[in-house]
Amino acid sequence: MDAFLNELSTLPYQPEENVFNNIWKQYERVILESILSSFLLDFLITDQHGGDVDTINNVRQVGSDPQMTYKNAANQAAYDDRGEYSHKLVEGPGTNFQQIKHDARRAYGENPRENTVKDAYTNRELHFLGKSKGRPTEKNANLDHVVAAKTVHDDRGRVLSGLSTREIADVKENLAWTNENLNKSLSDTDKETYVRDHPELSEDVKKNLIEKEKAAKEAQNRLMFQAYYLDPSNPQCRQFYKDATIAAGKLGIKMGIRQALGFVFVEVYLVTKQEVQNLAPGCDYSDITKAVAVGLKKGFESALSKYKEILAKFEEGLVAGGLASLCTTLCNIFFTTGKFFIKNTREILSCIIRSTRVLLLNPEDLELGERLKMSSVIMATGASVLAGSYVGAKLAETPIAEIPIIGDIVIRFCSTLVSGLLSCTFLVFMDRSEFMNKMVDALNTIPSEVTDMKEISAYLEMYAAELYQIDIEKFRKDSEQYEEGATRIINARDEKELSVVLNDVYGALELPWKGDFDEFMGSKDNHLVFE
Repeated sequence: MDAFLNELSTLPYQPEENVFNNIWKQYERVILESILSSFLLDFLITDQHGGDVDTINNVRQVGSDPQMTYKNAANQAAYDDRGEYSHKLVEGPGTNFQQIKHDARRAYGENPRENTVKDAYTNRELHFLGKSKGRPTEKNANLDHVVAAKTVHDDRGRVLSGLSTREIADVKENLAWTNENLNKSLSDTDKETYVRDHPELSEDVKKNLIEKEKAAKEAQNRLMFQAYYLDPSNPQCRQFYKDATIAAGKLGIKMGIRQALGFVFVEVYLVTKQEVQNLAPGCDYSDITKAVAVGLKKGFESALSKYKEILAKFEEGLVAGGLASLCTTLCNIFFTTGKFFIKNTREILSCIIRSTRVLLLNPEDLELGERLKMSSVIMATGASVLAGSYVGAKLAETPIAEIPIIGDIVIRFCSTLVSGLLSCTFLVFMDRSEFMNKMVDALNTIPSEVTDMKEISAYLEMYAAELYQIDIEKFRKDSEQYEEGATRIINARDEKELSVVLNDVYGALELPWKGDFDEFMGSKDNHLVFE
């Protein structure tokens, strides 16, 4: 696209032509390539709800979100094989649960009046009354798992992180003293649900229940985050990065193929179109089909001859796809990304990479204003594609999408139409706006690293000429003469014309001998001197 846009800057402007036709002629490749890649070749890439890598945030939605699934079958299998929950998993020897209860009971036995514990939810004093008959349960101390241990055991995020039920449920932030009555009433219910179902609770109790659960979940999530995303000694962490790398590589390759095919197909279309347009008026159907066949052949040959551009397109897609996958995975750590978000990420990164290539690498040696204009065209075309995708996404939510066969065609047509019209509108503005053209001209006057390098190169050339005592002007003149001669030889159409060209070149050269060559070489006193 970059080389194409560079050519566009030199195309003559014909004010008498139809504005839309003129713009379409100039930017046809830009628009067609973007639309073809984004809407017709997107079948090469399958976007999944929530990306291509399992994250703690996403797997917790499996079951509640009908679109969410495990991306790695091994993670699904690990959850299915988690086993049945038993209180022994979190209340056995060596647990914080057991140690806290033991220490509190011993202290209470030494001094029952002073060593009571405080109810984390009601703020009342609690005693260790044991299981004696007629004990007041609202005063008997129980140690509560703030987030129920069974809930922890069945947490898909916990299983994905590779941590045991005990490691998560037994964190100190998840252990709180409360009275026996409330503890039994809470059972395995989460605190938010319990508060909603028990409006008779005081506001302080409700507040304490919610805050304690929030603090416990934050502590548990920190452990899971550390284990799954940051602990290389954890097999699950290593698997996460392996999956992320593979997903990035796959999407990069698919994007590269998509971009390269888009370039090839557009090249074939443009060459075939030109062949058909070159037909004389009054041609018949056979002439048209022959022109199409010739155009297709020439188009593929032309595309293959531009292998450097194809490789550049593949590289752009490879980088954009890889970055898009990694970006999507990173986002899914914190929130769930939908297919529309993922597609937009791919398109945005693709445009950014192409624009960056123009701005920083500047392969066509453009001046600053032209570089910025070219980058604006690339970004605007990408934005138009996003707008078309948005329209398609909204139409997909309507009854139109349910119509067999026609629904998908209507959605794609509308998406493509919106993208095409917006692209042309912006390009008309860029080419016809007096303000934009003045701004580009003004920016072109600012020296860039390209012009600086040209000046530096010229000075180095002059310095080298002085150093080696070379007549630089004569050298440049001879170089131009040789280049002109070589061009004429290459463009010669037959042997007769080639003979004339060679004689002209021969006559224009300053030869290292005088007179007839045979006579000159026949004398032993003569010798050739090449300068």
